[in-house]
Amino acid sequence: MTRLRRTSTTPPRYAVCRRALRGTPLQVPAELLTTAAVADWVRRRGLGVDVSSAEELELALTAGLHPERVAAQCPDAAAVHAAIGAGVGRFVVGSYAEVLLLAARRSPTPRVLIDVTDESGDRLAASVTSTLRFDVVGLRYRIESDDAEAADAVRGMIEKMARLRRERGIILTRACLTGYGRGGAESAELRQGVHRLQLTVEEACARLRYPRPALVLSLHAAALVGSD
Repeated sequence: MTRLRRTSTTPPRYAVCRRALRGTPLQVPAELLTTAAVADWVRRRGLGVDVSSAEELELALTAGLHPERVAAQCPDAAAVHAAIGAGVGRFVVGSYAEVLLLAARRSPTPRVLIDVTDESGDRLAASVTSTLRFDVVGLRYRIESDDAEAADAVRGMIEKMARLRRERGIILTRACLTGYGRGGAESAELRQGVHRLQLTVEEACARLRYPRPALVLSLHAAALVGSD
């Protein structure tokens, strides 16, 4: 059983981020749940959690997170088995291997986010949305650097969604950006950055005549705890 590490000092950043990004759905990396104060804050605020292994899923459940709040990317059969057993809210698939692992399990139709970060993302999205085995609810993109990359990623996800609607007749409702934020960013800077992203979503949807999806931010750990 994974044990939570308790600390006497409150992490300096997570409450600032929450206030700055109020109204925007947030996800938190599971690695931060080892700090009891952060785990308690995530639980009380009803935030989502990203997990990428059976161990991280156990950490989230041990911290008292409701499984419906968990988005699980499962690299192996053990992680898939644990996630299905726990009843996680969403699965993230970023490769054909992950798709096959999930498809091999007999379970209620899983809700899926497709990671389109890699060049193969378009082909993966077309393949996954062509099967009735998954309930595809949105796309996800991982960023590494700055607001310019974030805007390009959001714009690209909306364009992919519009293409899938034309080709598959489906409407996806979540555009998830993971890795957003950096350590040391001021509250106003975070707020302005997200405002620009929301405008990017609005402009892309208007141009493509696509129903606006929810923009979900999965924050970089450094943005939440203040380290670079």
